[in-house]
Amino acid sequence: MPGPELRRCALRISPGGGLVSRSDRCVLFLSDADHPGADGLLAAVAGTTSGRALVLAVGRLLLNGDDGWPSFGLVTEGEDGVALMVNGSLVATVTSGSGAVSGLSSQAHAGWADLVLSEPFASISIGAAATQPDAGRSDLREGTVSAGGMVLVPPAEAAAPVMVKGVSCSRGHFNPPGAKYCSSCGTSMVHLTLKLIDGPRPPLGILVLSDGSVVPVDSDLVIGREPDTHQDVVEGRARAVVVDDPQLGVSRCHAAVRLQDWDVHVVDLGSQNGTAVAAHDATQATAVSPGEVRKIESGARVVLGTYTLTFNSSFH
Repeated sequence: MPGPELRRCALRISPGGGLVSRSDRCVLFLSDADHPGADGLLAAVAGTTSGRALVLAVGRLLLNGDDGWPSFGLVTEGEDGVALMVNGSLVATVTSGSGAVSGLSSQAHAGWADLVLSEPFASISIGAAATQPDAGRSDLREGTVSAGGMVLVPPAEAAAPVMVKGVSCSRGHFNPPGAKYCSSCGTSMVHLTLKLIDGPRPPLGILVLSDGSVVPVDSDLVIGREPDTHQDVVEGRARAVVVDDPQLGVSRCHAAVRLQDWDVHVVDLGSQNGTAVAAHDATQATAVSPGEVRKIESGARVVLGTYTLTFNSSFH
């Protein structure tokens, strides 16, 4: 079956006057919660098996119905794969695992349109795009809620380790090229004959937030009040670091931390109040221009508006 089980996917919701209903292996979006046919369609879906059989059952319901039906989109799964069905004015937009984007619409058909996906999907969107700040945090697991649209997103799979060039101490601990002392055991590496080898990159340090909480720097990060909405987080390229800032000096998606080989960089994401960096021995921070990539070392302070966090690392 293409992609993960639907029950493992995140279901993001945008506000509106329709309904989203989710059961174990089926998601239904209705564009008009007050339509006379809404309750009948919800009941039919709830009482029918999933998969292709469900699509056929709903199709028969539409053919036999006399009262008309609201515009809706249906996503379900079975032995033959993930199936989509749309009716009325709605369009289902599918982004495949390879990045290709396609749409399914009933506009060119006398009735509904349906298909079975032939490859894994990266997202399925029906109705209004879930781009509002709260949509990135929503994840309906079961039940029925008001909604203007939905986006179904597979879970972020465990990323393959990033391989980098490095050296090993006499005890086998992996370190960056040019290391004088092992970051794990403190063994001197000055007099060793070191050969560059390939190895999985370890965490490069930690971010210490103002409240004392610690975030490992083991992947790219997006920092802000609502970083879940950033595209890199949505598509699984970065983790979200949420900053609690009641004064709103930190933007929703304020800055990013990006890793390259053994180096850690900070990038301002076009924040309202700017980003600045101060080295561990500096008395003043220097501004980071929007989009600028600024390398940071251990002890650096990163200022996001009026909020400060610190980067610490045993590698620098």
